Amino acid sequence: MELDSVFWLTSGTKLVTAIACMQLVEKGVLRLDDVELVEKLSPELEAVQVLQDDGTLVPKERGITIRMLLTHTAGFGYSFSNKKLLESYGACGLDEFTGSYHEILSQPLLQQPALPFLAATMIQGLVVLNHETYEMKRWQSTLVYWALVGLSTAINIWGRRLLSVVEGVSLLVHICAFIAITAVLWACSPTKHSAKFVFTSFVNNSGWSSNGVAWSIGLLSSCYVLAIGYLPVI
Repeated sequence: MELDSVFWLTSGTKLVTAIACMQLVEKGVLRLDDVELVEKLSPELEAVQVLQDDGTLVPKERGITIRMLLTHTAGFGYSFSNKKLLESYGACGLDEFTGSYHEILSQPLLQQPALPFLAATMIQGLVVLNHETYEMKRWQSTLVYWALVGLSTAINIWGRRLLSVVEGVSLLVHICAFIAITAVLWACSPTKHSAKFVFTSFVNNSGWSSNGVAWSIGLLSSCYVLAIGYLPVI
C-alpha cells in the first residue's frame, strides 16, 4: 500500500443510512414493517425473486421491509462471496458495483426475506473454528435458524421490559472484553512490530488481486455492527 493508494469505502455509508432511516421512523415518515411503503418507494423490490441452487428463480414468500434492509435479513448477498450469484449476474448482465440503482435492486435474493440463515451459518462457522472435525450441514443451519427465531420471539413477547437491561449488560460486556482482549494480545503477542509496519504496510493474502477490494471486503464484518447498532432502541 502506498501513500497515494485509493480505497473505496462502500459499506461506510451503511451507518449514515441506518441512522437517517431511524430518524425518519421517529418522525413518523417511515415505518419499519410496512411492505407496501417499501414497494411504493422501490417498485423493483416487489418483483425481485429468490435464486435457487440450480440457477432457477422462485417468487419470494413475503414482502421486504425497511427493518429487513437495515438488519441484512432481506435475502440479498454479494457476488464476490457467492459463486451462484456471480454466475447469475453474468447471465443477466448485472454488476452490483456500477452504482446503478436499477441494477442493485434487480439482483435476485439468495434466500427468502426475514430468514436469519446468515446468523445461523456464522454460529456454525464459530463451531468449525473450535472443532475442525465438524462438517457444516444445511439441515443444521435450519435448526439453528429456528432456535434464533424462537429466542427472538420469546424476547419480544415476554422480555420487552428487559431489553434495555440486556442491551446495557451487552454493552458493558463488549467494552470490558475489548479492553481485556486488547491488553492480552498486546502483552502476550510473541511478535512485535514497529508503528511503521503496523500503519503503513499492507499484506494481501486474500487471493484478490486488488488491495482495495481486499480491504473493502475486510470491513464487512465491522460494518454489520455499525449499520444495525442503532436498531435496538426501537
